[in-house]
Amino acid sequence: MIRLPVLGLVALPLLLVGCSGPIGNAPSLAPRPIEKTADVDAPIAGPVAEATPAAADPAIVAKIEAALKAADAGQRAFAAEEAKATAAVDRAKGQPVGSDAWVAAQTALSGLQSARGGVQDAAQQIDALREAHPNATDADLAAIEEAAEKVTAIATAAGDTVSTLTARLPE
Repeated sequence: MIRLPVLGLVALPLLLVGCSGPIGNAPSLAPRPIEKTADVDAPIAGPVAEATPAAADPAIVAKIEAALKAADAGQRAFAAEEAKATAAVDRAKGQPVGSDAWVAAQTALSGLQSARGGVQDAAQQIDALREAHPNATDADLAAIEEAAEKVTAIATAAGDTVSTLTARLPE
């Protein structure tokens, strides 16, 4: 005779109940009604239409346009200051450091640096758009990147101009 401990006699029915069938709302693996009636060998009705690319979000486009307008305004302000700074640096050529012409050129270069602010603000606006919409559509991302390239080109040109004029100023 096999002797089972008392605990085994109590646990055995519980184990058997656990194996008796599905518990809870688990989905059935049986075929669905549509799968029973569908003709899987039937040809596809026609070519599958390709999805058209989504257009850029108008709200994002409006923000991009505002940033580009700010960059253009900053570029115009920079160009106006560039003419003044170039003239001041030309007048300082050959003058000793600390002379009135040299100080005027330094002041003009400071104004030129300040004029870069509009373009830098526009670049920050574009960066903020990029950060605010990390999961944007491809069209939105393309528009943001295109604007970033334009603003970066403007900012780089302004930085090069400042560097060139600063190098021409006597030290």
